[in-house]
Amino acid sequence: MPDFTTVRDSFGFREVAVDPPLYAGCFVVWRGKVANLRVSGEALSFDLLVGYESQQQLHGVVPVSTTFAAELADGDAVEVLGRVALPSGKLALEGVSLHRLYSTP
Repeated sequence: MPDFTTVRDSFGFREVAVDPPLYAGCFVVWRGKVANLRVSGEALSFDLLVGYESQQQLHGVVPVSTTFAAELADGDAVEVLGRVALPSGKLALEGVSLHRLYSTP
C-alpha cells in the first residue's frame, strides 16, 4: 500500500476527470477542502473540493470515503492519498491516508 512518501507520479484531477475509467485503481494525491463531512464509527466520508485548499480555484468536487477515523471538520484544508474508484460509474476516491494542511499567515 503506498503512502505519501512512495507515490511518485500522481495524476492530476483534471487529467483523471477527462477519462476516469482509464485511472480506476490508480493512486492519486489531491489537495482541497473538506465539505459535507459524515462520520460513522471507524469511517468517514466527505466531499473533497479539489484545488480549493487556498480558496483560490475549485477544480471539482470528488466524494471520498475512508475505512479509518480522523479528526476533521468541514472547511479543513487537506491532502488526500486515495485510490480512484468508480462507484455507480462516477469518479470517487477510496482514501488511504490524509493529513491536514496548515497555511502560514
